Amino acid sequence: MKIMAGFARELVRRKQQNEGELAQEQPASQAAEDEEQSAWKVGDCVVVKDGVQDVDANGSLEGYQGRINDIDTDEENRVLLGIRWDSVTLKSIPLSSLEQMEEEGLNWSIYYLQAEEVERAAERDTQAQVRMAFQEISRQLAWVGMGEEGERIRKILEGVDLDDERAILEAWERYLRKALSCRFKAKVSEFQEGGDLQVGDRVSVQGIDHLDDLYGIIIEVRQGRDYFDFPLCDLEVAGRKSLNYQPVKDYCVWFANQ
Repeated sequence: MKIMAGFARELVRRKQQNEGELAQEQPASQAAEDEEQSAWKVGDCVVVKDGVQDVDANGSLEGYQGRINDIDTDEENRVLLGIRWDSVTLKSIPLSSLEQMEEEGLNWSIYYLQAEEVERAAERDTQAQVRMAFQEISRQLAWVGMGEEGERIRKILEGVDLDDERAILEAWERYLRKALSCRFKAKVSEFQEGGDLQVGDRVSVQGIDHLDDLYGIIIEVRQGRDYFDFPLCDLEVAGRKSLNYQPVKDYCVWFANQ
């Protein structure tokens, strides 16, 4: 019995020793991982090393620069850095590439890379400049993913300063004066608070009258013997087969989503 008791105590001792060694190994491994993550901080500026490829778009990322936006680990516990590209990098990406990423639902402003794929760099812009670049590109990509309709709108506004609301309206006016026939039938498609015309009323469009900063393109319409100034965005051309239908609809879609 004494032998058995001693043997049992030895087994317990060895088990406790093994558990202690394992407990010592785990914190050491975790400490190494924590140390690697702590080497990077959100806001640190980094540049992508030579030879690094974009696995989504199958292109080179070398030289791309930005700031760390997120720190995570992958399935193999390797440190991953979410990098928000700076304004210089954003402006260098071809519009065609941005449009492709937008259509595929990919995030074109933030990219995740392994920590070993980047190195520290000096800042070359400000956070405000990053926001401005992001907003500008977002406006350019506003109609991507809307198919042929979005492509038509994009072409109409191509080359126009998207920060200049008046210039945008003038671009639409030029386009519509060429695209629309002189007079056509239409109906009121949007609810009106007061006024002589209401939803469903049919009118005859006489032509573009003027531009309004709030209501957009104002047209002259006739109902019976009466003439009114009315916002084009609240009209729908009668008859989908009319050559005027698509241009007016494109304008209304743009106006509702500007």
